[in-house]
Amino acid sequence: MRGKGCEMKPVIGITSYIRKDVFRNYSQVGYEYIEKIEKANGIPMILPVLQKYDDQELNKLIDCVNGIIFTGGCNVESQWYGEKPLGEETKEDVLRNGFERDLFLAAKKKKKPILGVCRGCQLINVMQGGTLVQNIDSQLNTAVYHKGTGCRISEKLHRVVLAEDSRLKNAYNEQEVPVNSFHEQCIKQIGTDLRITAKCCEDGVIEGVEYEGDFYMAGVQWHPEGMEDQLKLFEEFVDICLKNSDELALK
Repeated sequence: MRGKGCEMKPVIGITSYIRKDVFRNYSQVGYEYIEKIEKANGIPMILPVLQKYDDQELNKLIDCVNGIIFTGGCNVESQWYGEKPLGEETKEDVLRNGFERDLFLAAKKKKKPILGVCRGCQLINVMQGGTLVQNIDSQLNTAVYHKGTGCRISEKLHRVVLAEDSRLKNAYNEQEVPVNSFHEQCIKQIGTDLRITAKCCEDGVIEGVEYEGDFYMAGVQWHPEGMEDQLKLFEEFVDICLKNSDELALK
C-alpha cells in the first residue's frame, strides 16, 4: 500500500536526452513520464546525460534513486551487438549511449529496479547480450505500422499478447493489451537471463521482456507513459521500488 507522505514515496530516476538548439542545449524528457510517476505516487527525478564521471560519482547518483526508467530515444549502438549501422543516418547518440551503458551496469550491480521503455527495452536486451533488428520496414516482412510516424502518442496501433505468469500479465491482468507504437527497431535475439513477456499479436515482434534474475528488470517496446489506461505498469514499478528500498533499509 502506497503511503501519502513524501517520506513513503520512492524516488524514480528518469533518463533524459540532450536536445540541441540554436542558442542553448537542453536536458529533456517527455513530460508524460513525470505525470505517470506522480500519478503512481512516486517522486520523479530527471537524470541528465553526464560527460565526466567516475564510478564513485555514478554510484552516488544511483544511491539518490530507488529505481530507474530508461526512456525512449536514439538507437542503441549497433557495434555493441556486433553489427554496423544500417544506412547513412545512424541515429545513434554516442554520448547518451555511453552514459546509459555505465548507468545500467552500475544500477544492475546494486540491484536497483529497472524499467525500460522503447529504446530502454532494447538497451536492456543488448546489455544482456541480445541483438536488434535495425530497421523493421526493410528487414521484416510485416504489415504492422510499428514506426508510428504522424500518429499521436495516445493512439492505439496494434495489440500485444502477454505471457502467462509474467510481471506484465500481473500488472495489466489482461491476456491482450492495445498499445501505441513508435519504434523502427526491435529485439531480434533475446539476451541472457531474459524471457519474452509480450509479442505483437499480428506479426510476433517482441514487445516485452523481463529479467529472470534476483531483482526487477523489465522492458516494453511501446510507450505506456503516453496512454491514459496504462498507469498500472507504473504503479507496479513504483510499488516494487518502494518495497526494494524498504528491504535494503532492513539489511
